[in-house]
Amino acid sequence: MLKALTSAKLHSLFLPILIYSASTYAGDAPESQGHILNLEQISAPAEFDNIHLIPLESDKHASEFLIFIKNKVAAHYHAKHSEIVYVLAGEGIMTLGESKKPVKKGDYIRIPEGTVHAVEVTSEQPMKVLSVQAPEFKGKDWTFVKEK
Repeated sequence: MLKALTSAKLHSLFLPILIYSASTYAGDAPESQGHILNLEQISAPAEFDNIHLIPLESDKHASEFLIFIKNKVAAHYHAKHSEIVYVLAGEGIMTLGESKKPVKKGDYIRIPEGTVHAVEVTSEQPMKVLSVQAPEFKGKDWTFVKEK
């Protein structure tokens, strides 16, 4: 017959699990389990030229960057990388291939490899975007093109 667990025994069994779970969601988990980062708390320096890039994470599967853009990102493509851009602040005109569309906070942009893309900031404040490139981006897969 099973013995009944006392409240103290239950507490001693589940408290470590609860503490571990809470620390995991608070961003204190081991690196292999990922972590949580509040991008709203990261800001650009008071002074920067046109683009300020902050590498966030990178592994063989993908690289993530927080990018602040004052004026524009010139037309370019990545031959071996796809890119996802999520606009966190600001507004602009995004060029994707032959089309140009306005983008603003909350917009999700998927850029397949080989697609020419650019952005021109139209807001007073810089654009702030999260860029995820796959596979890992080591900074060499940029080909700039003449804008039409």
